[in-house]
Amino acid sequence: MICNPISNTGIAGEVFPRAKAAILILAATLGLAGCELLGTNTNHDSDLVVNQRVWNEQNTGFYFFTLFRGCFCAYAGEYQVVVADNEIVDVIPAWDDQIGVPREDYHIFQTVDDLFEIIRSAYRKEADEVEVEYAEMGNPSRVMIDYMKNAVDDEVSYTVSDVRFTSFER
Repeated sequence: MICNPISNTGIAGEVFPRAKAAILILAATLGLAGCELLGTNTNHDSDLVVNQRVWNEQNTGFYFFTLFRGCFCAYAGEYQVVVADNEIVDVIPAWDDQIGVPREDYHIFQTVDDLFEIIRSAYRKEADEVEVEYAEMGNPSRVMIDYMKNAVDDEVSYTVSDVRFTSFER
């Protein structure tokens, strides 16, 4: 841009082109960093993405883990969940390893990938409180969601432990 130093105008009579450029740069910077500066970005999105990437890099699709479901719901408690081809193939209550959960109820339980989606959904729906901890393998190890702070019995929590990859196939 050509600027006339005497009149402070540029091409097409634009007033203070340097000031306008500085304002545009400042606005763009604030637009990109605004959430961070205003304290509304809790880094949950980046934590979720990074940990899901770590999980996906090692997920063979064949694994089992211990899942504790804390909720005012059916099947609250601790279960051994067996996953093959990223689908639940068996669910065994911790207190009774002889009788598993009926297959028609498997949809009530979560794979690790399902937990990532539950977390993502809670952020999208702007749940009042979402706390997540991740394990070294990237999987969520503790999830606590309170969708409405003053509502009763809407809270849900998940604890994932003893994740082990296997080589079994259906």
